[in-house]
Parts: sequence; structure tokens; C-alpha cells
Amino acid sequence: MDSLSPVETYLESTRKPQRAQTHHRPSSARIEVEKGEVYGQCLRAQFYSWKNEPETNPPDLSGLFNFYMGHIIEDMYEEGLKLEKKNYTREYPFQVDIGLKNILSARMDFIMHEEGKDYGVELKTGYGQGISRTKAKGLPKENYILQMMLYYKYCPLNPYKIENPTYARDSFYRLPFVLIGRDDGTFTIGSHKGFRDIPWTCDMLLESWVKLEDYLKTDTLPPKDYQGTWNCNYCAYRDKCKGEVK
Repeated sequence: MDSLSPVETYLESTRKPQRAQTHHRPSSARIEVEKGEVYGQCLRAQFYSWKNEPETNPPDLSGLFNFYMGHIIEDMYEEGLKLEKKNYTREYPFQVDIGLKNILSARMDFIMHEEGKDYGVELKTGYGQGISRTKAKGLPKENYILQMMLYYKYCPLNPYKIENPTYARDSFYRLPFVLIGRDDGTFTIGSHKGFRDIPWTCDMLLESWVKLEDYLKTDTLPPKDYQGTWNCNYCAYRDKCKGEVK
């Protein structure tokens, strides 16, 4: 039985055509911290995306299903906002000059408008061991933190906080994270375990994109950031990266 079911046929129809990356995006944020630790999207994967290299490992049906379930959660969230008669904007887009050769292009899930001030909402989902680890740690995944940092600093509406409700797809458990900026450019994140300081700044994050732009300018393949981690397992360029000489 090799034919697709109607559900699988639909999921395949949601697959987006590959296009070259032309702007920096929050989802591709990366940061280097103390002792050489790296969080976020690998510079080599970003390089491939900007060069529009064919993906050797595009999302399979399971990945497409996860994306679709994320959209369903967003739809449910919006319907709840309507019932609560909240004032909001869905999928708020913005582009901003961040002092680099290329601009930042972003789209936040929701902007909430209340009493003359705004805050952002970025929904996430997870399941299984992944959501269990997030719950135990009391912090969102590092790449999600980087996204929220960029939303907080560069959104033209100057949100005073970024909420990050994270739902378990297999149990509907909700983790209510919130990110708030500090005067020194760092951040703090609140969760069911209280508030934790995040000693990272957006300037630290932009340093990675400065490196990327240099690699793109000289057409030099960056070194890989990860070796056999989950980042590699879910990378759209996994097989291509393995086949590189360096």
C-alpha cells in the first residue's frame, strides 16, 4: 500500500517551494556564548539557505504534520481571543534595519493591544521528551529565546514583553513563558519556576550574522556548529553537510 491517504495528500500540498533566503530572520538566529557554546541555527545551514542550495533533507510528512498542528493551535488561540473580545493583530509583520548589510524580516504570531501599550505573543508546541525537558528546565528552547529577544528589541511597536505559551501536542499541557528586557540589554524569563536571568544581548546575536555576511561575501563555506546533535538530525541540509570536504 504505497498510495497516500487523503490526509497525507493534503499535508504534501502544504509544502512550500524552496526559495533563497534574502533577509535575516528570527528563526535563523544564532549566538555564541562563553566557552564557545553555540545556540540557534548553524551558520553552515544558513549559508546554504542564502545560496539556495537544494535541500537534501526537507521536512517529511511527520514534520509537515507538526507544522500544521502549530497552525491549528494559532487558530484556536485566535478564536479564544475573539470570544474574550481582546484587541489584537495576528501575524504582525515588520522589517527593520539592524545595522548590517541585510535587514531583519520578521512576523510575530500576535500583537496584543491593551490600554495604549502592546505586547507580543509567540506560540510554540512540543511533545514527548522534548516538552518534558522544557518543563523540567523551566526555560524555552534556546532558539526560541533568541527569536523573542529579536522581537522584543526590534518590533516597531516596542512591546513591553513577549509571551511564549508553549503547548504539549500530546497532552495539551501549557507552559506559560514570558520574556522581559532589562536596562542593560539582557533579558529575564518568567515561567512556572519563577524568573531566570538570560545574560545574552541582541548585540551578541548580531555578531553571528556579521560572520555570515562575511562568509557570503567571500563565498566561503562556514564550519559546522554542531556534530550529530538534534540540530543535525532535523537539518534540511544534513546529507549535503555530511558530504562536504570540511
